[in-house]
Amino acid sequence: MKPTVLFCVLNWGLGHASRSIPLIDRFIQQNHQVVICSDGIALDLLKQEYPDLVFEKLPSYNVHYKHESITTNIILALPNILSAIKQETKLTQELQVKYRAEMIISDNRYGCYSKNCPSYIMTHQLNLQAKIKWQGSFASSLLHRFLKRFDRVLIPDHEGNESIAGELINKPDVKNKTFLGPISRMKFQDSSLEYNLCIILSGPEPQRSVFEELLVQQLHTFEGRVVFIRGTLKKRPEYLKAVSFEVFDLLNSSEINNYLCSSKLILSRSGYSSLMDYYSTRSSAILIPTPGQTEQEYLAERMNAKGLFYSTSQKDLILSEAIEAAKDYTGFVDGIDNRLSELIAGL
Repeated sequence: MKPTVLFCVLNWGLGHASRSIPLIDRFIQQNHQVVICSDGIALDLLKQEYPDLVFEKLPSYNVHYKHESITTNIILALPNILSAIKQETKLTQELQVKYRAEMIISDNRYGCYSKNCPSYIMTHQLNLQAKIKWQGSFASSLLHRFLKRFDRVLIPDHEGNESIAGELINKPDVKNKTFLGPISRMKFQDSSLEYNLCIILSGPEPQRSVFEELLVQQLHTFEGRVVFIRGTLKKRPEYLKAVSFEVFDLLNSSEINNYLCSSKLILSRSGYSSLMDYYSTRSSAILIPTPGQTEQEYLAERMNAKGLFYSTSQKDLILSEAIEAAKDYTGFVDGIDNRLSELIAGL
């Protein structure tokens, strides 16, 4: 009988789902049965990626974006989040018994653990960013209480100065951590550059749709070849029906990989998983953080300061100027190097 892994993924845009794919692949390759647990668009993506696997639905964290500050939104949604964590904790115990799971892997779902089997959480968020200091301290303190429930904290990054996440993972008092190296479902391909620009959207509404409409408006005067990946299954609005560029809603890993490697330049949010994808494919990119998401703003500023990727705010974006400015940035050059096989063999 194959050993069973419960793989639990946070639904917060597509980043957590996409970076979980390499780990799920490795477990399958090593003859494990994988039961995927998630909700929303993350669950949709993983069902598309693994049509033959077993899926279970977890409760939604129900964070609504009424305010520009992500920290404010999370604090206001804290009762919903804590309720969802309590529900998923109970459900995880039931699923562990139902499937006789021998291991639980959680990507940022703080209630997905069990005392009956080893439970690991994958996260790059040890030191939460906030514009108001007490909010960041409060959120980080609460986070660490949850992290202590897991046997090990898996960090998809390098340790030290070469890290992508920088201050986000700089928390020496988190003791039970293992650095995996950056993780991506993407791989470098030496492809011909067929597209001038590849746009990949993701993240919470309403900002995803606001950004989509802004980009479509500015693309009217763009003369190069464009591929536009919406990152949602929502009905296409009227402004997308008469465009001259290629538009897709959701694509699988292989398809996105091909577009990344055949495009001169990527434009996307500055989510951590996106950065790991560009690290892997050695892509050049323009980063536009989701307004109010302090983590994305920090990562975009960090990449810009290191001379790797050009970044600007959504409200200040002028596409033609951003494309010109991006020429002076190097992008990642090393390519992916992680310890997944070593890690999974040792779990």
